Amino acid sequence: MDENLTAEQRDLWQHLTTFSQEKLAPFDAQLSQGQQTSAEAYQLLVNEGLPELGLAKPFGSEASFSEQILVLAAIAQGSVSAAVMLASTWTAAAALSLYGKPAQFAETLQAAKQKPLAIAVTEPDGGGREAIQCSASKQADGSWSLTGDKTLVVNGGLAAAYIVLAKTLRENRLQFVVPAGQAGLRALQPVNLAGLPAVPMATLRLNGVQVSKTQLLGYQDQGVTIARHINALARVMSAAISVGIGQRTMAIVKRYTRERVLGKSLLNMDAVVQLQAGELATKLRMSELLTWDAAQQVDQKRDFETAATMAAVTSSQNGVSMVQQASQLMGGVSTTSTLPLTQLMAEAQAITLATGTLTQLTRK
Repeated sequence: MDENLTAEQRDLWQHLTTFSQEKLAPFDAQLSQGQQTSAEAYQLLVNEGLPELGLAKPFGSEASFSEQILVLAAIAQGSVSAAVMLASTWTAAAALSLYGKPAQFAETLQAAKQKPLAIAVTEPDGGGREAIQCSASKQADGSWSLTGDKTLVVNGGLAAAYIVLAKTLRENRLQFVVPAGQAGLRALQPVNLAGLPAVPMATLRLNGVQVSKTQLLGYQDQGVTIARHINALARVMSAAISVGIGQRTMAIVKRYTRERVLGKSLLNMDAVVQLQAGELATKLRMSELLTWDAAQQVDQKRDFETAATMAAVTSSQNGVSMVQQASQLMGGVSTTSTLPLTQLMAEAQAITLATGTLTQLTRK
C-alpha cells in the first residue's frame, strides 16, 4: 500500500506487515480453532502499543485517521478478528474524543490502553432510529436510569466500557458511557458471528443502570448525530479491513503462481493467469485508493460520509470477489489447510455486514 506515504508511515507499514505475518497470522490460525482466546489476541496488540495509536493525547499518540487505516489494513493481513476488535475500540475512542469534554472520560480512555472499548447501538428488533427500545428515564437528582437490551456488540464481555444509545420518554436519543463493572449491566450469552467466530460479541442487558450527567456523551438529543458520524468512521475502518483481506489474497496468489509449475514453465508465465492476476490487482488498487481517499477526507475535516460509503461498499465487494477468483485460479488446493482462502472467504463475507448490508449502504 503506497499512497504517497511519509517516511514515518512507510516505516510503520513495513513494521506492522512484518508483525502481522510473523506473529498475528500463526496466532490467528490457533484462535480460529479455539486454541487461543480473543483476550490473548488483543493482548498481542497491546504489547505492540497499537491501541494507543487511536487514543487522544495524553492517553495515546493520537495518530492521524489515515495512519489508523494503515494499521488496520496491515493487521487484517494477519488476523481479521484482531483488526475488528481494534477498529471497534478506535471507533468508540473517537466518539469520546470528538463529543466528550477533555477530562470527562479520562478513566475510560486510560483503560483503553489495555482493554478494548465497545459501542452498543443495535437492538434485538433491529436498532434503527425508530427501533430503539433501550430507555433512559431521568431521575429527580438529574441522573438517568437505563433499561433495555443491546445485541451484536463487538468486544462485548471483554470491553472496559460501552457507549450505549438510548431514548427518553420524549423520544430524544442520547449516548451514555457505561463502565463494564457498573451495577445493573451484564453481558449475556456470547453471539457467534459466522465468518468471525473469534471476535468477542455479546448481547448486553441494562437493568436500571444508573448513570450521572457526567456520563452523557454530547448534548441533549445528539445521540443519533453521534451515531451517524461514528458509523461513517466505522465504514472507513471496515473498508481498511477489507483492503487487508485483499492484500493477503493477492500475496497468496503471487506466491502460488510463482512456485507452481504448469507444463514446462511457472504458472505466472501463463497468459490467462497473468490476465486474472491483473484483474485481482486492479480490484485491490481500486479498494486501496477509495479507502485512502476517505481517510484523508476525515483528516482534512471534510464531509466524508459519501466517500466512506463508497470505500466500504467497493472494498467489501472486491474482497469477496478477489477471494472467489483466487480460489478458482488455484483449484482444489484453495480448500485445504495449506492456504487460508476458505477462512478468508468467510471473513470477507462477514465484513460486508459489519456496518450494514450493501443495500443499506448504497442508499446513504
